Amino acid sequence: MYRSAYGLSNIGPNGLPEARYDGPMLPKPLILSLAVLVLLGLSALVAFFLIRPAADTPLPAPAPTTPTEPTTLEDTGQYYDITATYPSAVALKASASVAAQATTKAVVDAWVKETIATFKANSGLETLTDEDVRIQGLGEGRKYALDIKYKTFEDTNTITYLFEIYEDSLGAHPNAFYRSFTFDTASGKELRIADVFEGDGYLDTLSRISREMLVPQIMKATETPEEEFDASYIETGTTPDPNNFQVFYFEGDHLVMVFPPYQVGPWVIGTQAIRIPRSELSAELKAEYR
Repeated sequence: MYRSAYGLSNIGPNGLPEARYDGPMLPKPLILSLAVLVLLGLSALVAFFLIRPAADTPLPAPAPTTPTEPTTLEDTGQYYDITATYPSAVALKASASVAAQATTKAVVDAWVKETIATFKANSGLETLTDEDVRIQGLGEGRKYALDIKYKTFEDTNTITYLFEIYEDSLGAHPNAFYRSFTFDTASGKELRIADVFEGDGYLDTLSRISREMLVPQIMKATETPEEEFDASYIETGTTPDPNNFQVFYFEGDHLVMVFPPYQVGPWVIGTQAIRIPRSELSAELKAEYR
């Protein structure tokens, strides 16, 4: 006989002791319940290790938002080429109303169509005579051209679409114009420069800062000595008039002002832009745009 922890055992046929439980027997229902609990515990443990991510495995990132494809409009005639690229929808906040989305889109769409119509009318493209074609030397690659394209600048409470309009009316050189659409992303309201400031004093501030920044900027770009520099262009183009500060956008900690050719200097200096720290405008900017 062999005494084990389970009680006395006989030697089995293979020469090893056979364990025998001599204690009280458990009821069968209780045994079944315990077996079920053990199986459930094992299943939960296996699921935990199979499903949980490893400690050094990052959780999957959310799928990126697909940007809205821009709309491209092309109009080509025998003596002109027109291309306009513009947003197919204004990226307002998710909380913005459906009406706001529709209104902002309609504003941009209408401006694009009006700009094209004005270009055609001013160039007389619909009424060109054979004599006009001959005098202007149209054909064989010489055409009127209009190209509209844009850049997007997003801020905490605003989004701006800055349009550059390139226009070739067969003059001495093409012209470049700018139009910015700045929208409050919560309400969808289009913001003019006056809408982001409190009161009227901001115009004097913008005029002063613009002159302080543009003079050294243009002097450096044109390599003009201070004693030879003519600031009359700058003074005229930065008077405290809201029309002088209509092309703008917010980016990071700055309010950016854009001045097209001829506004603050001759054509040769091109477009000028200045980045004004918001901290210098904090006393006049509305709280939501500081």
